[in-house]
Amino acid sequence: MRVVYDSTSHRAVTFTHQLVRDWHLLVVRGDLTVDNGAPLTGVLQPMVAAGVRRLIIDLARTTAIDGPAIHEIAGLHMALRREGGELRLVVDGVAVLHAMRAAGLSGQFEIHRYVGDIVGAVEGLDEGGRGRRRSSPA
Repeated sequence: MRVVYDSTSHRAVTFTHQLVRDWHLLVVRGDLTVDNGAPLTGVLQPMVAAGVRRLIIDLARTTAIDGPAIHEIAGLHMALRREGGELRLVVDGVAVLHAMRAAGLSGQFEIHRYVGDIVGAVEGLDEGGRGRRRSSPA
């Protein structure tokens, strides 16, 4: 089951919040940096305040991410853990990993390559949670 709750855009970043099985999935597309004033905390805090306890943040489609954004995610991770919740990240590529290292937060998160690694196969999602897979020409 997949339900799109919300999709919001702010300058160079778009957040799409979906419910996939019993996980809340936040897909981030674009630049998640201080320079563009991306409202990551403004998206995440209301979710936690509303009782979200199982959260996946898909960073595979971010084109840029910086240390302050990683620190915001780390703060949310700690808040969720205090409440008995879970946070997992989907990362595809090294840019996010470099930002984590630069922020001094390597090894702080449970990282997966695909959403499907966390929630299992879901009709209509590829393993990255990005919609149907295009069939390759035969």
